[in-house]
Amino acid sequence: MQTFPAKRLLPLAAAALVLSAIPGSAQQGGKEKGPPGTNPGEVQATMITPVRNLEQKSPSVVSGTHHKIWGVIDLTFSTTPDWVDDMAVTFYVMLQNPKADEKKGERQMSFFTLTTSYSDIARGKDHKVGAVLQPAALQRYGKPIGVAAKITVGGEEVDSKSDGEGILKNAEKWWENPKIVNSPRVQQRDGYLIDRMKSPFQLQDNDNYEESH
Repeated sequence: MQTFPAKRLLPLAAAALVLSAIPGSAQQGGKEKGPPGTNPGEVQATMITPVRNLEQKSPSVVSGTHHKIWGVIDLTFSTTPDWVDDMAVTFYVMLQNPKADEKKGERQMSFFTLTTSYSDIARGKDHKVGAVLQPAALQRYGKPIGVAAKITVGGEEVDSKSDGEGILKNAEKWWENPKIVNSPRVQQRDGYLIDRMKSPFQLQDNDNYEESH
């Protein structure tokens, strides 16, 4: 076995000590931690409103008032850092109208998206954020068959949650699949999916929802 003189061993030991003091070095064998919320498992989506429960009557304080039907999406998530400074959630909804006449240029499926930002999120297990699809979309473009929400922190996707029925039931990350969202049968529509805090649902249980900005 090869041996080294004592004088040579001393510099090698000193170099090893220096390396062990450097965060994220090979001596530690790990990746340097990122900002709070960007590390694996620090932000987790735990629940999203199922497609079958998406359609809800609008709240009203007046007895006998006609209630419109809205598409209401809640996303529940947990965080482990003391604070997450900034976070964004992108909501996705797909509607299907089997009666659409494609010969007249009508698309059978309609795709809606909305990105909302949040800040100063304290550590907790039952955070909620929400989005709402306006009644006109449901009346005109069909029934919900897919709902999803993607959480990003510092521009990085950290988790997502989804639910689907029919052709989207077993489609993994359908909202990012170009074969689905860019299909000739799908029309992307803007303006119908809005922040919960800008809808009639904003006063319902509002203390349990994160404030958007």
